[in-house]
Amino acid sequence: MMSLQDQVNSAKRTVNTDTLSFSINEFIGMYESGEININPAFQRTFRWGPEQQSNLIESLLIGVPLPPVFVYENIDGTWELIDGLQRSSTIIKFFGKLKAAGTDDLQPPSILSATEYLPDLNNVVWQKSALIEGVPFDEQIELDSAQQLFLKRCRINVEVLKQPSSNETKFDLFQRLNRGGSAANDQEIRTCLVVMKSPEFAEVLTSFASFNEMQELCKLSPDDVKKQRDVEFATRIVCHTYKDLRPRDDLNEFLDRSVLEIIDEADLEELKERYFGSIRMVYAAGDDALLPRQGRRKVFTLQGLETIIVGVCRNYRKIVQLSNPDEFVSKRIDDFWSSEEMKVYTSSGMSASDRIRQTVPLGDHWFAPE
Repeated sequence: MMSLQDQVNSAKRTVNTDTLSFSINEFIGMYESGEININPAFQRTFRWGPEQQSNLIESLLIGVPLPPVFVYENIDGTWELIDGLQRSSTIIKFFGKLKAAGTDDLQPPSILSATEYLPDLNNVVWQKSALIEGVPFDEQIELDSAQQLFLKRCRINVEVLKQPSSNETKFDLFQRLNRGGSAANDQEIRTCLVVMKSPEFAEVLTSFASFNEMQELCKLSPDDVKKQRDVEFATRIVCHTYKDLRPRDDLNEFLDRSVLEIIDEADLEELKERYFGSIRMVYAAGDDALLPRQGRRKVFTLQGLETIIVGVCRNYRKIVQLSNPDEFVSKRIDDFWSSEEMKVYTSSGMSASDRIRQTVPLGDHWFAPE
C-alpha cells in the first residue's frame, strides 16, 4: 500500500507547471498572434458588465496586483485559457483588440465608468472610436500617453499547465478553480467539462436541452435558459437513465462523474433515439404532463422529471414495442399523479439525493410494461 508521500509524489508526476510573467502589451500580442486562446470551447462567455470592467482597469491604474491566469499548453505549444477569461477579456477589450467569438472581427472597445477611487474614469477610453455605443465620439476621454504606457507595462502572471500533463489534470484544474468561486453555477462548469472531453457529445447535449417539447414540459423561462437550467435538466435525464445514484453520492459529483462516463460508454445514435422518442411520448400526453393534477399550485417540479421522463427513458425499448406506446405512457402518467406512491415519493422535506433514490426507481417500475 502506498504511503502518503508516495501518493503525493505520484500525483505530482501528473502535473507539470511553470509560472511566467508578461507585460499587458506582451500578453495582448500573444493573443493577437494566436499563441494564446482566451476563449476555448470550454470557457464561459465573457459577461462582465461595465462596472466590473471599470473596477479591473482601476485596479491596474492604482497598482493593485491581479490574481494569476491559468493556461493549458497544447501539443503545438499554444495555450488555452483555463481560468481568467473575465479579466483577460476586460483588458483586451479595453485596448480595442478583442475579437468576436469565432471570427477575426474586432468587438467595439469598452468605455469606463466612474469608480470608487477614480471617479474621473467616467467616459474614459483607450482610444476614441465611433464604434463605441452610448457615448458620443466627442465626449469620450482618452488616457494620456503616460497612463497608456503604464498600463502596457503592468504585469500579468500566468500559471502554465505544461505538457505532458494529462487531459484529466486539465479537467481537474478547471473544476477546482471554478468550483471555488461564485461566477459559474454547477451546470456551467459541468458543461465546460463535457466540451473539454467531447465537443461532439456537448453538441448532442445542447440539442437535447433546446428540444422544444422538453422546454415546454419543463416550463423553462428565458432566464432559466440563460442559467443553463435546460442543459442541467437534459444532463439529469441522461445521467439518471443510465446510472444509479449510490447511497453516499453527492448529487453534483454524481452528475459530473456520470456524464463523463456516459461519453465513453454510450452509443450516441441510440441515446438520441431514446431521449427524443421518450420526450415525444411524454409530450403527447400534454405539455402539462409533468405538473401535478391535484392542488392549487400546478408548477413544474423535478419529481415529475425524475419519475416520468426518466422512467419512460429507462423503459423506452419495451414501450416502443407496444401496440400504442403513446396511449400507454399517457395513461400511466394520469395514474401516477393520482397514486399513493406519488404522494409519498414527491413529498417535500427530503434532500435532492434522498428524493432521487426514490423517484427514479419508482419511475423505472411505474413505466415498465407488464
